[in-house]
Amino acid sequence: MPNTPNASFIPKQGPVRRARHTSTRQIHVFSILTYVLFAAALAAALGVFLFNRHLDRQLDEEVTALNGVIGGFSNSDMEMVREFNVRLKQTETRLANSVSLTSLFAAIEAATAQTVEITELKLDRVADEQIKVAAKLSTDSFDSSLFQRGVLERNDVIEAVEVKDVAIGTGDVSTVSFLATLLVPLGEIPYQAPLTIQAAPVIETATTTPDITAATEEASAPISDDTEVPIVTP
Repeated sequence: MPNTPNASFIPKQGPVRRARHTSTRQIHVFSILTYVLFAAALAAALGVFLFNRHLDRQLDEEVTALNGVIGGFSNSDMEMVREFNVRLKQTETRLANSVSLTSLFAAIEAATAQTVEITELKLDRVADEQIKVAAKLSTDSFDSSLFQRGVLERNDVIEAVEVKDVAIGTGDVSTVSFLATLLVPLGEIPYQAPLTIQAAPVIETATTTPDITAATEEASAPISDDTEVPIVTP
């Protein structure tokens, strides 16, 4: 073995090189979704809180306004309104059940024969349903009285006819008198308010004096002769 200065039996090794590791960041989708949901929950809670505060403020304002209205309420004014409402309803009922005496007399006239004369006439209102007509009639013969009864029964306005107390006169002129009771529904003779029309203006022009201005006149005239006459109910 040759003499070698500083010789060693341990083999010499070079410097150890470490392997380079590249750092990688892992992105976890679940964590991101958790953070997003948490943030959304906080935002929603804050929004609900603010909205409740807004509703509470509005409720307080409405309660204050209601208390003010209640404080200014007057029972006497309320009673006046109620009385006025009752009168309006009564007026509406009366107008709805008004009758036209003109239509009633026209129906009776149309149902009276030429040989028959009405000597007495009485009208009674039966609630808000019918008009009861009690008429005493006179004619020249018994056949005329039978014919008159048929005419009354065939009239469209008259609902019911009752003929009684037939009496034959014994004077120089033969007469037959009888009492007829008629029932006329209110719906057959309703009252209709007269219509009014406005007449065309009449213009008068002065020819001699130029300083005179034209004059106009307006007039309104009823076109119906229906007049509401109260009927006394016994």
